[in-house]
Amino acid sequence: LHSLGRYEEAFHWFTLVNQEKSNSLALCYIAECFEHGQGVEKSEKSALDCYQKAAELGSKVALLRLGEAYARGELGLSRSVELSVHYF
Repeated sequence: LHSLGRYEEAFHWFTLVNQEKSNSLALCYIAECFEHGQGVEKSEKSALDCYQKAAELGSKVALLRLGEAYARGELGLSRSVELSVHYF
């Protein structure tokens, strides 16, 4: 659904999957939706929260995105080479 551009419906299903049991993949998709305002109001804070939760569950995708965010100063974060390296 997400790849088809049906963002609202995809966001709904990702949220349901994550509610049943914390799911790092679902959290990454939820974060992406918040980050880009796809199917939900754009929120860097919500995106960051979801990426952090997914990273805690061991998601390599979330760790990479957090590293990028620190390197570039995205998602409301200040640039930090030290923290960027930590997540990479």
